[in-house]
Amino acid sequence: MSDWQNRALERMYQIVFLDALRVKIRDVESRQVKNKAFHVALGVTPKGEREVLCLWIANNEGAKF
Repeated sequence: MSDWQNRALERMYQIVFLDALRVKIRDVESRQVKNKAFHVALGVTPKGEREVLCLWIANNEGAKF
């Protein structure tokens, strides 16, 4: 996993898709099942190849700017 996290990214992506999927995850400390947002960033290279750029879990789908 650390190899994937530390890999070099392309210099340019033609398109970057961002999406989130609502999933139920059991909290380790409280043992309660909670709804979380599983986010993915997907990039499309100039050659048309797709790459998963980033994955993360957050409390919701919203963004703070």
